Amino acid sequence: MSTKPSAVLLRLRERIELRKLPTAAELRALRLRAGLTQDELAAEVGCSRLAIVRYENGERRPKGELAERYGRVLRVLQEASA
Repeated sequence: MSTKPSAVLLRLRERIELRKLPTAAELRALRLRAGLTQDELAAEVGCSRLAIVRYENGERRPKGELAERYGRVLRVLQEASA
């Protein structure tokens, strides 16, 4: 028996992780509260500015490893602004 998670379990875990991310409006508010530009946030997360624009407009949501990095950066921003 393989100890590797099935594709179904991986997709389910990804969906659960996506639900933990704030809404598009909350993403933008967190970035602005932290005083970061979209370029600066993109550099922190490791993606393009266009990706940040799409996340903040609700056109897309980060997935997989990018979602994890985005989540870590957002947690740090939330803690710093509290």
